[in-house]
Amino acid sequence: MSFVIGFFLLITSVHAQVMDLDSANVEIEIIGEGGHTGKCVKVIIRSLSKVKQKLQLKAGALFKSNNPAEQDLLLVEHIEPFSLEPNAEFSKLVAAFCTQSGNKSPASEAKFSLGKANKKLRELAVFIADNDLVSNAFVQQAVWAVSNDHSVAGIDYRKLDKGTQKLLKMVCALKGEQMPWYFVTYHAPDSTAAFSGVVKSVEGDISFNLAHNDVVTIVLFDQYKQTVKVFADETPYNQGRHSLSFTLSGKEVRPGTYTLKIYNNSRLLKEKVMKL
Repeated sequence: MSFVIGFFLLITSVHAQVMDLDSANVEIEIIGEGGHTGKCVKVIIRSLSKVKQKLQLKAGALFKSNNPAEQDLLLVEHIEPFSLEPNAEFSKLVAAFCTQSGNKSPASEAKFSLGKANKKLRELAVFIADNDLVSNAFVQQAVWAVSNDHSVAGIDYRKLDKGTQKLLKMVCALKGEQMPWYFVTYHAPDSTAAFSGVVKSVEGDISFNLAHNDVVTIVLFDQYKQTVKVFADETPYNQGRHSLSFTLSGKEVRPGTYTLKIYNNSRLLKEKVMKL
């Protein structure tokens, strides 16, 4: 009798083992709800097994579009372990974000297949899920910063809420970059892509210290060392700490690398780099 009970418990334990969807005996249907952010995908799972299965799908899965002109989507929430009986069906609307900014946003009823994102995108997706950041306004920019090498400055460093600061620090760590000191916004895209890439504005802040009263020159240079804008030209400043807040329009800057340099009596006092 003890042998039978032990054997039954073993079988029950095996059946209770949680499996990822890609190794389960199921049919998976992934359908777009229209759009490329937030709760925009329905995952339908149908059992093909004769026994009950316990299944899960972790954040970091990649929903690969069947249409090459439309974007693949990154799952940024966990489908927590659930039981699926033989012949049963499970469905859930899940949060996902686009990973190919040059492609169109997926249409309603768009079809996807299940794949796996690269290591950095998986780490970002798990971080978003584990820290309950799905609804943060900058998740799409964070995903594109990793998947398409967009500027980390698409995430507003001035937002001091814990969620945005945690998200920004994670993206900077994944890209091996410093925290930005400027924020860039882009014009709305047309119907050919989910992201325009056209700079609308850049807002930033930079501070500097003077040991005594003196004149200061502040100049923004492009990657070709050409002058883009002069903020101060031999302008008198008092001793102490000073800050410059600025706004640049898309007519003044385009995607590229810029350097803001501060000179004190022709001596370089400070410089900061912007990547748009």
